[in-house]
Amino acid sequence: MGAPPETVSVWFHRDGAPAAVERSVPGAGVEAALRALVRGPTGAERAAGYTSWFSDATRSVVRTVEVDSSRVTVDFDAELMTLAPGAGSSSGSGQLLESLDSTVLQFPWVRTAEYRMAGSCAEFWGWLQRECTVVRR
Repeated sequence: MGAPPETVSVWFHRDGAPAAVERSVPGAGVEAALRALVRGPTGAERAAGYTSWFSDATRSVVRTVEVDSSRVTVDFDAELMTLAPGAGSSSGSGQLLESLDSTVLQFPWVRTAEYRMAGSCAEFWGWLQRECTVVRR
């Protein structure tokens, strides 16, 4: 039998600012929250003004989520660059990172997060026009 559903926050944008919505997810923890995030806002949330680079088209872009003590490493499929091309712009990358960081760092035990694209930190951050970075609380 699987773990009972857990309520987590996923972060999108509304009126130009980060905004959380709650999701009841199967399982628990940061991986379940990330998999909910990459599904994007529901139709009702979009109608209420929530926006995101994530959508139903990006629902499968999380390849792996590794947890090592207080560090989380998230590896995305390179298809994300095609499915959300505007996220690589300077303003788009800020919104994408706010959504990812807020969703991952809601868990108090997470101290650092590393994002990768097809296994590469440089590939992920290069897409966002930045240097490879480990996000710290």
